[in-house]
Parts: sequence; C-alpha cells; structure tokens
Amino acid sequence: MRRARPSNMMLSGADDQRLQFASPIIYTPALGAALILALTLSAPGQAAQVYANGTNEIAPGTVDTGNISGTNGVGLYATRGGTINSTGAVQVTTGGTGAYGVHAYNNGSVTLQTGSTVTTTGSTAYGLYTLTNGRITATGTVILVAAKTYAVDATQGGKIVLIDSTVNSGGTGLFTLGANGDGTSITATNVHVRSEGAAVEVDRNSLISFTGGSVITTGASGHGLYNIGSGAELQASAATITTQGYNAHGVFAASGSMTLKNLTIETQGQTAYGAYATGAVQVDLSGGRIHTAGKDSLGAVAQNHAQLQINDVSLVTDGDNSHGLLAFNSLANPGTKLSADKVSVTTLGANSHGAVLVGGAEMTITGGSSITAQGANAFALFAQARDGNKSVARVADSSLRSTQGVGVLVFGTTLDITLTRSQLSGQNAALDVRSASGNSGHLTLTADASTLTGRATLDALSTSELSLSKGSAWTLTGDSRITRLNNRDSSVQFQSISGHATDAASYRTLSTGHYTGQNGALRLNTYLAGDNSPSDKLIIDGGVADGQSHVRINNTGGPGAQTKGGILVIDAINGATTTTDAFALEGRAVAGPYEYRLLRGATDGSNAEAWYLRSEKINNQPDEPLYRPEVGAYLANQFFAQQFLTHTLDDRRGDQPASPAQATQRLPHASWLRMTGAHAKGNTGDGNHSAKTDVFTLHGGADLYEQASADGQGKTYAGLMASYGVGSSRARADGNPYRANGRSQAWSLGAYGTWYGNDLTRLGPYVDTWAQIGTFRNRVEGQLLEKEKYQAHGWALSAETGYAAALSGRWVIEPQAQLIYLGYRQSGFTENTGVRIGSANADGLLTRLGARLYHQADTFQPYLAANWWRSSIEPTVRMDGKRIDNMYPQSRYELKTGLNARLAKSWTGWTSLSGNWGKQDYREYALRAGVQYTF
Repeated sequence: MRRARPSNMMLSGADDQRLQFASPIIYTPALGAALILALTLSAPGQAAQVYANGTNEIAPGTVDTGNISGTNGVGLYATRGGTINSTGAVQVTTGGTGAYGVHAYNNGSVTLQTGSTVTTTGSTAYGLYTLTNGRITATGTVILVAAKTYAVDATQGGKIVLIDSTVNSGGTGLFTLGANGDGTSITATNVHVRSEGAAVEVDRNSLISFTGGSVITTGASGHGLYNIGSGAELQASAATITTQGYNAHGVFAASGSMTLKNLTIETQGQTAYGAYATGAVQVDLSGGRIHTAGKDSLGAVAQNHAQLQINDVSLVTDGDNSHGLLAFNSLANPGTKLSADKVSVTTLGANSHGAVLVGGAEMTITGGSSITAQGANAFALFAQARDGNKSVARVADSSLRSTQGVGVLVFGTTLDITLTRSQLSGQNAALDVRSASGNSGHLTLTADASTLTGRATLDALSTSELSLSKGSAWTLTGDSRITRLNNRDSSVQFQSISGHATDAASYRTLSTGHYTGQNGALRLNTYLAGDNSPSDKLIIDGGVADGQSHVRINNTGGPGAQTKGGILVIDAINGATTTTDAFALEGRAVAGPYEYRLLRGATDGSNAEAWYLRSEKINNQPDEPLYRPEVGAYLANQFFAQQFLTHTLDDRRGDQPASPAQATQRLPHASWLRMTGAHAKGNTGDGNHSAKTDVFTLHGGADLYEQASADGQGKTYAGLMASYGVGSSRARADGNPYRANGRSQAWSLGAYGTWYGNDLTRLGPYVDTWAQIGTFRNRVEGQLLEKEKYQAHGWALSAETGYAAALSGRWVIEPQAQLIYLGYRQSGFTENTGVRIGSANADGLLTRLGARLYHQADTFQPYLAANWWRSSIEPTVRMDGKRIDNMYPQSRYELKTGLNARLAKSWTGWTSLSGNWGKQDYREYALRAGVQYTF
C-alpha cells in the first residue's frame, strides 16, 4: 500500500484490527492513490480518520472517531481535490462535539456506496458536510444524527447528491438536510428524511432538489420543506411530506422560490399549514394533495407580498379555524397574490373558510376549481379588514360553496369580486356584507354567465352592488337586501316556496335602493287568486327602478279569481320611483281559466309607482274578468269529438239512382268512401270565449252482408266502416290579446246495418243503424305557453228512420228522424302551467228531425234537406275547479243541398253543401263528397 504520513508506517491487516494513535492521519498526497482495506480506525481528537488530498478507495469497513472529550473529529475528509471512493458499505461513526462524519472541502470529493452508514452522536455535529465546492455522493446510505445536529449540510458552493438513502435526526436539531451559499446544492432522489426539527432547509442563493422519497417531522416548528434565504431555490416532486408537531408547516417559503410538483403534504399538529409563503417569495405548487388535520391549520397561505400559484391540487383541512386558502396583505408588504387553477379545496371544521382575503390581497381561482366549506359558520370566501385596503377576487370556470354558512362574507372591508362562468352558493346566504369596529363593509360583485344561490344580507352601515350579465342567474333562498342591482341579460329568481302556498311567510322579498334592467328577468312565485294574494316581491327602497325587465310569474297553486285591486309584486317605498316601462310580463300568468296582467299603479291611486297583477279585461272594464283563450280550445276539441262520431245515412251513402242495367235489381256488394270538410265557430253565452274550427274527415266502408226481404222488394245491408279525422281550432277570449290553438286527431271503427222497404226505387220506409267507437289525441297550445297533450275516447249508437213518398213529376219527399246516443271520456290532467284540468265525462242524446226533397232521375238526383238538431250533451271544461261551458247551442238548424249521381258503370257519387246556425252566433258550413263502387 501507499505510505502513510506523518506516522511513516506501512499498514495492513484484517477486518477486526484496530490501531490507536494519539493523532492518527492516513494521508495520501495529491495525485497519489491509497487503498484502505476493511480497517477499524479509532481516534479521540480532531484529526481525520481518513484524510485525502489525492485518491483513496475504501473497502467495506468501519471508521470511528470515538466518543471522548475531543472535538471536531472527522470520519472521512477529502480536501484540495482529494477523492475518497468506497468500494462497498462503509460505516462511519463520530462521537465528539462538532464532529463530521463525512467532510468534503475545497474541491474534495467523497463517494459512499450502498449499505454505508454515517452516525454522529455528539451535539452540533454533522453527518455529511461540504464546504467550498466540496462534493459528497451517497447512494443507499443511512445517515443517523443526534439532537442539535446537522445531518446533511452543504455550504459555500458545496454539493451533495443523495440517492436511495435515509436521513434520520434523533432529536431537536437545527435542520436535517440543508444548503446555504452561492452555488451550493443538494440533490436528493428517493431519499427518506425523518427529523424532530426542520427537515429540508435551503438558504441564501443555494438549491435543493428533492425527488421522490419522503419527509417526516415530529417536533414543534419542524417544517417539512423550508426556504429561508434570498435567492435560494427549492425544487421537489413526487414526494410525501408529513409533519406532526405544533406550528410545523409542510412547505414553508420565507424567502427565495419553490417549485413543487405532485407532492403529498400532510400536517397533523395545531397551527401547521400545508403550504406557507411569506415575504417576497415565489412558490409554484402543482399536482398532488394537501391535508391538514389540526386546529388553526391552514391549507395554503400567501402573505406579505408572497406570490403563490397552485395548480391541479386537492386540498382538505379537518380542524376548526383551518381555512383552505389565505391571501394576507399589509401596508408594509402589499401585493400578495394567490392563484389557484384546477384545485379542489374542502374545509370540514367549524369557522374554517374555503378562501380568505385580508388587507387588500388578490386571489384568482380558475380552471374548474371548487372551493367548498362544509363546517359550521364556515364561508366559501371571506374578506377581512386590515389597513383599509381593497381586496380583489377573480373566479372563472369554478365554484364557491358553503354548505352551512355564507358564500361570500365581507367583514369591515372592501371586496371586488368577479365571477365568470362560475357558481356561488351559501346555505345561510350567498352574500353577506357587515361592518366591523366601525368600519363599513363594501362589496362589488360582477357575475358574467354565472349562477348565485342564496340570500343576500346587508347591515345598516354597509353597501353591496351586484351586476349580473351574460345569462347569469341569481336564485334567492330568503329575504334579501342589496344597495344596487344591475340585471343585464340575466335573471333574478326566487326559489320555490317550501311552506303553505296561502301563507305569506312562505314568500320572500328582495329590497334594493336602485334597480336597473337591461333585458333582465325577474321570476316570482305568486299565489294567483284574488286581491292581496301572497307573492314574492321586489321592493325599491328610496331609489329608482329603470331600464327594462321581464317578470315571469310561477303560480304556486292559486285557482285564479277576478281581482279588483290586484296582487302586489313590485313595491316602491320611501319615495322610490319606477319608470313606466321598467317591467313587463314575460310569457303569461294564468290560473284556472283566468289571465293576469302586470299593471303599474294601484287602482285607488295609493301607490302609483308599484306594480300589480290583475285579472281584468284590457278594455278598461275592471268589473269584468279576463279569461284565458285556452278555454275555447278545450271546448272546441270536445265538440269536434261529437261531430266526428255523428253522421246520417245520406252523409254515408247518398241515395244512388239505379242504372238501366239495374232495372230489376241492384248489384249486391258495394264499397264506399266519403270526405267532409267543415268550418264552424261558436261563442259562449256571456261572450267571453269563442272558437273557430276547421274539420277534415275521411270515412269509408264496405257491405259485407245483404239479404232480400220475403216480399222480394226490400233488402238489408250490413257492413263495417272506419274513419279518420282532424279538427283544428283557433280560440280567443274577449279582451285578451293572446290566442290559443286546439287540435284533435281522431280514429274510429264501426259497423252499420240498413234496411230499405223497396231497394230498387228507395221509396217507402227505411231504417239505418250504426255503432262506432273512437279515440282522440288532443292538443291545446296557448300563445307563449307550452303544448298540452291529452287523450280521450268516445262512442256512438244511432238509429235513423224515414219514409220516402212520391210526389208528382218524379219529386219525392222524405221525412226523417234520428236518435244518437253519445259517450265521451277524458281523464283529468295538470297543465304545464300548474292548472288542473278536470275530467270531462259525458253521456247524452243527440236527436234530429228533418225532411229531404229530391227529384228522381236515372243519372243525376238533386235534393234539398232541412234538419233540426238538438243535443243534451254540452262540452264542458273545469280549470282548477271552475266550470265553463255553453260554447255551442243545444239546438242547431241545418239546410243542405246536394246531388247524387251515377258516374259510370258500377260507380256512383254524391256531394252536398250544408249550413248550420244557432244561438250565440253559432255557424257551421260543410262540404261533403263521396263515391261508391258496386259489384
């Protein structure tokens, strides 16, 4: 081996040998090399066990400086470019005060291989120490140090690289792993650090890079990652940071900068923050999660000009008074900014707010972040006074929610907050502005394309201004008060009531000094009934309501009634005024059969600036109710059903003249098809409702049976028939500018039987019977209302008889009588408006007495007929229990003219034009045409 100096001895031996010197030095000069085998070396004083300013290789063994009164002993010491490289596991132990386990100085370098250990038991000692560009590399090494000891320390340009290693500090220490000075760095990869004091500490102009691994601290103020020096930088990724002591922060930046990625940070002690940035620092934290368990333990804090950016982090605090995010400013150190992008913040403890702004700090929350405060008296966003500065919060594409407290609370300070495509809600209130210690609170909130849920409260000394735009929506859950409300292309809606609909306490009020609408919307709950019915209210207190807003009314189950004074929905108090076009009804307000309008001014002149809902006719007839036009559409659909199921023998078959080829007998089989087009109009007796209906019907059938009478003249026919029809109506109500449309599609199946006393001439008596059942798909669509769809069923049984008597000149008179039994069934349903439409079930008789005059001819047979129809069935509609009927007269009178013709061999046809009239200006006109083929 190489010579050792100054002892001037050659050393060799086995593993268990120990050499003891007063001041032993194993020395290798520069450019030389020494191989130190598995030696056990011991020294009591300051000297190094292994000293290198050249190159040394250490085989597996033990280096021990002992534990005596001497100080500043060194296990391995490389200096002046010297190098110590272990070829295997080396155990280094120091015991004296201020001792060094491994020391690299002045470009010296030490390398420790897997399985090595460095143990220091003295106070103020060092496990690994580099100075003045010294370098230590330790792989798979365990470093154990005692209390008040530096486990790993790099300073003044020194560099330490730790890989797959463990660093444990056994007691209260200065720090466990630290770097300080220009050009100094520590690189730790998959290193596990355990300390009672601060674990990883970076100081002035140095760098620590910590990748993978873990940090655990157990003592008070035992911070996990700690930056305390200007120009210092700490980088950490994919590591787990756990602190257990009081005031032990997971990440603490008091100076310099930190770049942190995918960390798992957990603090368990009281007043132990997850991430804490204070002073002129820059901290970027992305990925991973933060969890604090103790009381007063905040999730992430930016203070006194700190710049803290958090991205894609999940943050949870368990303890009381443990806020999620805090941005804190002071006059001496303004400019604090905290940015949170794609973060999830949840606070569980009492008085633990999701986000807090103090003293004019700024906070930005973006990228789908969610801030949720779940504890008692915990607010989603809290702004607190300090030094009178204004705080600013910007929230975009994110949510703020308090499940037991307030969404945004301003306490004796000024807060400007902007919501963009975001959601804000609070169980107790969405907004609360209070004064504190004589300082008033001031809130300015601008919401773009955002939603707010909850009430707004305000004390006497404070102000609040809310501006809604770009489709924002505010849902009020309780009585609210704000100073100014601007509603632009947005809506203010009162939450659905939870109490009894007739109880005024179930409804809410919104009071504001000034209200401006720019295509804004108000959605109010109102019990639509008579005067003074309960309703949500907008109250203008001492200011002005102007611009233009649309008011939509949600009926809470009111049955409707005629009003005189009306229902107050917008009040003006303490000298407040409203412009004449400030409010207009959006859509329609309907209840039962009544229509309500929104009108300005009380009828008695007592409150000229307030707005009321009244069910009065528009033509200044306050004693007459204003009805809905849908009433007429419902009645018209029922009337169509009766008409669809009704026909006469002449309508169905005509009276076909026999052809010359049928001089002695008609052909036995026939198929027929007819069409009807009609237009009818009806009016109720009081003139309030009317409807015009257009009808199209296609009706066809075929004879399936025929049987001649015993006398050879008469004959009986029987067959089946089917029909399809559509009735379309247009309904109106007197004094109401809105219209309603009704439509009914109908299908029927039936059978018929007809007997002629003389089948060839069709003179003499005849009897016709038929029965059919029908189904109806109905629709009523009021203007500005949703479509209402419902079904009905019906049936009809008919017996008709007549006698054709010959007059002179081939003219024939034929008196006729017909009895029809009709049934109609329609189940009740609830409209989309909330109005209950009652069931419509009816059975009754429809009778006809009439006569037909016609001229017998071989080819064409014209005729004229007159009929009196009388019905005991009256179309009826019940809307919220109020019945309306009398749309169509019981008696109707008909004149009809027509022509039956033989068109070709086996083909005949018929057509007719009729008119009906009756009381209440009833009119109906119908055109019918049909063809028959016999074979």
